[in-house]
Amino acid sequence: MSVHDGPSTGITVTLPLSVLPLTWAVEQRHLLARVRDVYPREVVETSPRAYEWRRDRHV
Repeated sequence: MSVHDGPSTGITVTLPLSVLPLTWAVEQRHLLARVRDVYPREVVETSPRAYEWRRDRHV
C-alpha cells in the first residue's frame, strides 16, 4: 500500500502488506474476549465491534 502526500510534503510512504492466516481474526476475537474478561470496566465498546481502552473508567 502506498500513500502519497503530494500537496503538502511530496512524500510517498509504502508499506508492504502480507496475507494474514485464516485463523488470525478468530485469534484476535479470542484475545479481545480475554482482555474484556480481565478489564471489564476499561474496555468500552464505542460503536458496534469498535472498542477503546479507557483507563480512567469509573463505575
